[in-house]
Amino acid sequence: MESNKKYERMRNFKLIRLLYLLQIASLLLAGCSDDGSAQVSTTLEADYTIMLYGCGGQNLSGTETLDEAMLLNLQQAADYGHTSRVQFTALLKHSARWQADDPKWEGTRLYNLTPQGMTNERVYGQDYRLDNPDHIADYIRQTAERLPAKHYILVLWNHGNEFSYLDQPLGWGDYNEVAPSSRNVINDDNCLENGLTSTISIFELEEGLKRSGVKLDLIYMDVCLMNMIENLCQLKDCTRYVMGAAHLTPTCGGNYSLLMSAFDHNADLLQAMQEYVPATIEYWRIAGDEGYAFDLTLCDLEYIDPVVQSIKECTDNLFSLRQSLESGSQRALQFDYLQTHNLYRFFPDDEECHSADLLHAFRQMGDGMGDKALSDASTRLELALDDMIPVSGNLTLPPCIDRITIGIGWMTQSEYEADRIAGGRSNDSYSKNMYGYSELYPLLKFDQAVGWSRFLKINDLSSGSR
Repeated sequence: MESNKKYERMRNFKLIRLLYLLQIASLLLAGCSDDGSAQVSTTLEADYTIMLYGCGGQNLSGTETLDEAMLLNLQQAADYGHTSRVQFTALLKHSARWQADDPKWEGTRLYNLTPQGMTNERVYGQDYRLDNPDHIADYIRQTAERLPAKHYILVLWNHGNEFSYLDQPLGWGDYNEVAPSSRNVINDDNCLENGLTSTISIFELEEGLKRSGVKLDLIYMDVCLMNMIENLCQLKDCTRYVMGAAHLTPTCGGNYSLLMSAFDHNADLLQAMQEYVPATIEYWRIAGDEGYAFDLTLCDLEYIDPVVQSIKECTDNLFSLRQSLESGSQRALQFDYLQTHNLYRFFPDDEECHSADLLHAFRQMGDGMGDKALSDASTRLELALDDMIPVSGNLTLPPCIDRITIGIGWMTQSEYEADRIAGGRSNDSYSKNMYGYSELYPLLKFDQAVGWSRFLKINDLSSGSR
């Protein structure tokens, strides 16, 4: 499936490889067992419980896995050590290759940080479906019962992707059988059919969070390209904060020693993240990879409604402006040129990338067209974003943009209206029933509130596609 090639390029860099290979050599996970039980508990309520959820997974090149990087993060948490304030647990699957090579990685593993070190237990089989909303819910609920805390943090680990036609609706696949590659985050190569892997859609993630009955304090998406307004709106009733990248994320991901330390020294979650985000950016900077831009941004969803209202105002003005332009006129060509050349795309090397920086896009269109109403609306949007983004950091930004906000799906009419056959990209029997953007996008809470699809439906670039 052509779209899967994107995952091969996600999080597949040499950044900090030397650091994590040096650390991985010292990885010793104690207490391995395969009895299917996990009875680590605490008698006192901690300040934080961190729940890691994901898969090592095999990159689609077939030559690499992310297991070493995943174990690095476990080792970082273990290196920080057990603390009464911060509890750490992880439900993880290793890549199919690692599971075949060594019994200690078989099945679905539960890791727990204890005073004696990191335990490692096999609790489910290799075919355990990470994309099943009931499984997401069970993990969160059972962890909250087992490791009660004032604040609950869910960390998603592996690959990530902007909102796309891979985000098929809830129930599209049968969770009792092998999954199609029709989801968005956490790429699991243990559940394959026709070479397609199991991943989680934003709709499935939302449903799993709701079924858990636990409102999270923070969802940390330690993956690529997930910090988009579409995803934030879908999760706003499930968590107070979302942290992630609008750009790509380095192979090593976050530094979990720094994460443990920030929580251990700050009872206030916002203060903890104000410490963690710049420390993580510095961690990435020291190792350095100048070829890619990276960011890490915390969004406070208590302030998302004014942002959404401001986006609606921008959308209304952009839609009216687009409709007023005569096809083929100089103004229409100017409008299309701005989209083609001036929007800041988060992964421009990928021709299927539709994620553009939200604020920069509306600024460019308003200022570039000399449209006062749209320019004024983008200023109000900036003020609303300032309230919603209390802390953010980045590396290697080009001079064309002075800050990173969040992403928005910005595509042409032809891309938006692609048919049901995997966005027009595949004719195989398994993916032919996948919904395209025009059927998926109206399911989003963001589109229902803003009507962004009104613009996408008429965004026919007369000056040629980007």
